[in-house]
Amino acid sequence: MERIAPPERRFAGTDAALTRLDRQLAELPAPPEAAALRRKLQLDRVVALRDRARNQEAVDEAAA
Repeated sequence: MERIAPPERRFAGTDAALTRLDRQLAELPAPPEAAALRRKLQLDRVVALRDRARNQEAVDEAAA
């Protein structure tokens, strides 16, 4: 049987992923170095924002 997280922990995994992605993006060398990895991390961040129901931020980042 699948356990349902309490409401206050609903987004804990997504929030942790966003924190990790932000840290990884900040540690990358300046563009254009690591361009492919930067784009992958940015797209992963868009998905995490969507999963977190931060839809406008996801749209804004996807368009950037």
